[in-house]
Amino acid sequence: MEPLVNNVGITRTEHIDFLESTVRLKLWFVWWHLHKNPQDSFRQTLNQRVDVWRKTSLNPAHLDGPWGLEKCPVWPTIVARLEQLHGETKNDANATAFERKGLEILHELLMNRVDRDMEDIRNKVGLENYQFGSLRHNLKPVQDNPQRVLFHIANDCYPESPFADSGYFPQCFIKLLDACENLYGATEIGTGTWLNSYPKWLRVIRE
Repeated sequence: MEPLVNNVGITRTEHIDFLESTVRLKLWFVWWHLHKNPQDSFRQTLNQRVDVWRKTSLNPAHLDGPWGLEKCPVWPTIVARLEQLHGETKNDANATAFERKGLEILHELLMNRVDRDMEDIRNKVGLENYQFGSLRHNLKPVQDNPQRVLFHIANDCYPESPFADSGYFPQCFIKLLDACENLYGATEIGTGTWLNSYPKWLRVIRE
């Protein structure tokens, strides 16, 4: 098993998979949107409707950090290459070639931020605050929706992955749900983690 280098429950390989699959989905959207709205600008669509730039090493902040495009002189060159590629593939039957070749253009910029992301994630986690294994809930409900409680995810199984045991997260969830209901009368819980886009995590939610 590939060793983990953070406390969030993902390996380096899994994080790379997340970056690539997320960016590929965004490239698909750009192609699809312009296919349906050919009057729209490619650059505006890429820069304002999706956040590909934030997933690259040109973004000095974390994955969800400030946009900062105006401070990135290299990015317009990348956009020009993607725009040229789009011109070559916009009449294709689907976005497959644009996705694949676009990812090739962006690949090095994605890989160059992986180690920084893993370190950033690791430094944000304090496992002593997690009440139920790899899950913890906030200590009060959402202010404008008192029936909703937010929760957070880490990895109490380190150096193993919490996804290694298919029964682990469901057990944590049952305890978390019971606590949120008993303590706050919550009827729903939520989290803003990027894992909401990760297949292994989505399988846990569905189960």
